[in-house]
Amino acid sequence: MHVIRDDGSLDPELDPGLSIDRVVALYKAMVRVRVLDDRLEKLQRQGRIAFHVGAFGEEAAIIGSAAALRDHDWIVPCY
Repeated sequence: MHVIRDDGSLDPELDPGLSIDRVVALYKAMVRVRVLDDRLEKLQRQGRIAFHVGAFGEEAAIIGSAAALRDHDWIVPCY
């Protein structure tokens, strides 16, 4: 299943209907994760923190999954 067709157009049946404000907020969250991950990795390599599991390249999966949660949903992180 693909939201974007091969010709680059959006399949209207699969359009999540997100507002521009919501898309921008999700993008900003992905950038925040990338910046935080970069800073924590540097601290870990300096020996200033003991443990860090990076999320480089996984920002969309993380933020997208969290954005789909509802108030009654549970999340159990693995780290």
